[in-house]
Amino acid sequence: MIKVYLDWNVMSQMKNGKHKDLYQILANEKFFIPFSTSHIGDIFSSYKETEEQNNYINSDLDFISTLTRNTCLFNDGKNILMDFSSPHELFQQRVEQRDLFQDISIQGLSKIFDDNETTKGLGKIFIDQLKSISLTPLINAINNPHSEEQMDLLFPGLSENPTYEGLFNSFGEMVKGLNEEEKYNDLRKLLQSGVGINRDKIFNNDDPYKIIDNAHQKLSIDLKQHIDNTKNGPKWFNEIANEYIQLDMHGYQEDNINTKKGRKETFKNTTEDAFHTAFASTCHFYVINDNKAYNKSIQLFKKLGIRTSVFKPDEFLNYYNNHLKIDEAISQIAFPKHLIQNGQFLEDIGTGQTIKTYPFRHFLFNFFNILTEIVYSDTTKKNILLSQYTPTNNMIFVMEIQRLVDTLNSLFGEDIEKIGPVTKEEFQEEPWIGRNWTFGGENYRLEKNYGEFHLLVDTELKNKNTTNMIFNIYYINFPKVYEIKMMLSNVISLSREMQKENIKGKETEIRGQMGAKFLNFLSGEIGGNLKNSGSDSQKVLETFEIKTTKSIILNEIIEKSKTLVNFNNAEEGQLIKIDNVSLSLTNEAELRTVKLIGSGAVKDMAIPGANGLDVNNAFNAMLKDYAYKMKGQIKNSGDELIIKIPLSFESEFESSYSVDDLFIGRVSIIGLYKGKIQMNSLKNSFEFFNKLGKSKTTPKSSESTFNEISYSQHDESSGDTSVAIFENGADGTKEYYYIDLLAIVQNVNIPTYE
Repeated sequence: MIKVYLDWNVMSQMKNGKHKDLYQILANEKFFIPFSTSHIGDIFSSYKETEEQNNYINSDLDFISTLTRNTCLFNDGKNILMDFSSPHELFQQRVEQRDLFQDISIQGLSKIFDDNETTKGLGKIFIDQLKSISLTPLINAINNPHSEEQMDLLFPGLSENPTYEGLFNSFGEMVKGLNEEEKYNDLRKLLQSGVGINRDKIFNNDDPYKIIDNAHQKLSIDLKQHIDNTKNGPKWFNEIANEYIQLDMHGYQEDNINTKKGRKETFKNTTEDAFHTAFASTCHFYVINDNKAYNKSIQLFKKLGIRTSVFKPDEFLNYYNNHLKIDEAISQIAFPKHLIQNGQFLEDIGTGQTIKTYPFRHFLFNFFNILTEIVYSDTTKKNILLSQYTPTNNMIFVMEIQRLVDTLNSLFGEDIEKIGPVTKEEFQEEPWIGRNWTFGGENYRLEKNYGEFHLLVDTELKNKNTTNMIFNIYYINFPKVYEIKMMLSNVISLSREMQKENIKGKETEIRGQMGAKFLNFLSGEIGGNLKNSGSDSQKVLETFEIKTTKSIILNEIIEKSKTLVNFNNAEEGQLIKIDNVSLSLTNEAELRTVKLIGSGAVKDMAIPGANGLDVNNAFNAMLKDYAYKMKGQIKNSGDELIIKIPLSFESEFESSYSVDDLFIGRVSIIGLYKGKIQMNSLKNSFEFFNKLGKSKTTPKSSESTFNEISYSQHDESSGDTSVAIFENGADGTKEYYYIDLLAIVQNVNIPTYE
């Protein structure tokens, strides 16, 4: 979404009927327009306990709620967060807390202790100790004729009560003077005269930081040593707010201070404007109609390299019409190809590939504003990657991705895996499952990499597990896989010829730093030359021998599989792949016994009276159709599946893996979906004889015991009260999704390095 932060002046003017065109544009759902706690502070500054004023304030809060859809940015002391909050509720909290720290004095502190029964006694001891502590060093500074006036401005009344009690009282008076009176004006003049800055010279200067830095260097002052940006919020937030206040205090576009008539203007207004500027750095655009705040924001964003464009309402309206308003003649889907054919680009020629980056000013699908084309020199393959040139302090919210996926669904149709709308739960664990679409012969993959969201357009991309997939095989039913591969294509590649063309550009010129150029481009001030024309080419023919392995053959099966995250729309007989599956055995006790027998534990064992019966051969015959039974749980899904792996007394698994290795972490399952079955449906000879043996040892009735006659057939309906030696670790009557297993693999993530 396109994030736009509006100053309260702009909101208030729109509410009162101004900027109608701007309001109509911003009402579009493609814009993300948050309000912040500073908007609440702006409104609170005019709070009066009168019915008329309360009605006016309520109408302001109603307008904010409608315009922003209650999306609020706030500082929790550690991070800047977004939540859905009612402006009315936040304003009421501000009203209820207005007197909490109104009295910052020793008496006010004492009242806070006294109002709490658990701290009343301790509070008196603490207060008495504070009252008795002397502040001799500070008093000496106050009594110094050279600093007496300045110290009295900073600590009014302290000279009359030179203790911590007096310091608390003095601090409270200073805060009151700054926020309720005109003391900030005096403090500002004191700073300007102290560092030797002429207010009239700096007020409209094109480079105020040069004047400020020169003044501080003459006095060997380093402001950064005296400012702690790490407390009460993120460092970047405090840095922006403090830079804003420093510009104002040194006289650049300084705010009016007035409490005599009209709207009260104090230091509190300046601090709220500073916070507005910091909040705005999380958005693409900051729209403001206060000339002084506008100029200060531009200067400090330029100094700190903040990638947020600052506009006045009319400027933003023009920018929207010229750049953000998409030309309907070129559809959003066709735009990438149009841009590649006609757009300007930044080019990076590397080993084996050429990367062309096309920045553009509007937001494709209301989200992306950078296109990267990757051209591989050894193939005709091209990848197109759409990404976002984000604000410096950018935060992507779930709501934005929900709307992005809704937009893509409306254009491309339902995603391939039929996952549907985005939910918050999808982002609780990494990696994000993403979405895949096929449209117009091309494939689209929305994914999250390193905290950023990309849309990959690839004509060779089948789904998120394609020809470039790398995996490690735990188990493969190779005869089945080979037969399916032969039905898909009865050709196995043995060699490949590749034509390599090296292109040397005759005239490739890219000037300026990429970051600066992006910023200039997006703010409408592109400069430098970007061109590419003429080429010399050399062609080389290379022949490669292709080694045919199990993984190569399995890879083609995976390419043809449909990746599922649940079984909502699965069809019986469908070739599927399921990632992020946790497996567990359902017949562990039975399996361990069978493995013991199969390892030769009963070899050469003879049973007396059995006429030389080979027990080992008897067991082997009984276990011919025995299988591992495993159930699986799909990540972020309530669906449970079941698979079986035929038992072999040599090695069922690849690369010396054992069955226990499958239960470590999550794996991917490839197979044929066979519908729902009960666990009891998976039968084998060993279980049959096991049940038959138990029925033989359990009397049918008192009559059969008396006659010493037993039935020759096993009655499955008979109640069996004997203790079962082997039991499944799953409910035998519960239904599971059964997969006719082809392979179990582990996806391998190969790190990429820039």
